[in-house]
Amino acid sequence: MQRAIIWCAVSTQAQADDEKDSLPKQEADARALCEREGWQIVDVLQVPGHSRRYVDIHEAARDMLAAGIDAFDKLLKHWDKQDFDILIIRDGSRFARTQALHAYVVERTIGIGARLYSLADGWINDTNYRMFIAMGGYSAAGEIDNLTKRREMGFDARARRGLPVNSKVIRSHKLIRDEQSGRALRIEFDETTRPEWDHLATLILEGVSWRQMEKQMYARYGHGPGTGERYQYN
Repeated sequence: MQRAIIWCAVSTQAQADDEKDSLPKQEADARALCEREGWQIVDVLQVPGHSRRYVDIHEAARDMLAAGIDAFDKLLKHWDKQDFDILIIRDGSRFARTQALHAYVVERTIGIGARLYSLADGWINDTNYRMFIAMGGYSAAGEIDNLTKRREMGFDARARRGLPVNSKVIRSHKLIRDEQSGRALRIEFDETTRPEWDHLATLILEGVSWRQMEKQMYARYGHGPGTGERYQYN
């Protein structure tokens, strides 16, 4: 009987629950394949929302393990024990987002005499694994490269419009949105914060040291983060 390991992975937590690519869907599809073919499932390895953009698999395993994800750590041990015959994946991007890591996983699996089965591509064995590495690695890495470029272009466009590039707005300002669409329009000075900035300016002009600034802002004017305490240092 052929022994199989099921590998399920997503890049973000949101994708973990997505109907099309969710971890349960990936596992269910792989289990159905094993049942149909009569393969014994040795292990199910899952990466629920962690980056796989690594070059060094040991670094990836260490970082994931620190986050409570043991998929790569277990895979390393399975390679050492050579206790499986088939590594089942949804597609080539599931275990790597760099060509280096993609190639390592494929070559190491083939190197112990096992095969990979991609639900999207079919069998990967010693006759075609180099082509899979070339095509799959390019696709996996290229997809994330393009995503990063689009993200950076979006950040640049927002910055050019004078908008924050993330969910946080500088403390002195507020974000103005279109009342109907909710679209961000601009940022404006928040007049409700003016007393705090005026008081800060007063202390600076008085020569109060930065080490005493949070203490004096609270002691003299009552300014703090809204918790009834003064701001933390720095």
